[in-house]
Amino acid sequence: MVDELCGLDVHELADVLRYAQRVRAVRGDKPTPELVSHVVDAVGRLFPTHRAGVPLSLVRAGLPSVPRTLLDKALLEAETRQLLRLEPVKLPAPFVEIGAGIQHEKGLLYFALPR
Repeated sequence: MVDELCGLDVHELADVLRYAQRVRAVRGDKPTPELVSHVVDAVGRLFPTHRAGVPLSLVRAGLPSVPRTLLDKALLEAETRQLLRLEPVKLPAPFVEIGAGIQHEKGLLYFALPR
């Protein structure tokens, strides 16, 4: 296995990494503290231009190599650790894409705000 990986170029290794991350996300692994930090940092960087709350779709766009399920878990973990606040959107709302949010008991979580 290691010999095969050594023969790959950087772009191919990036594909292997994304595949491994997808498999781990489907398997139900918890997000790493590093990923949670990246998510909190992304929200912090975007918040000055999105004072009402950073749409989760923008956070996802900023971390394209992270599988959606793993990123959703990282967002929820950050909220549990009180590093972020996830806010639901009141439906129906203009310009809200249902699939871009996270279904939760509080409603459709759609915005992230720093604490």
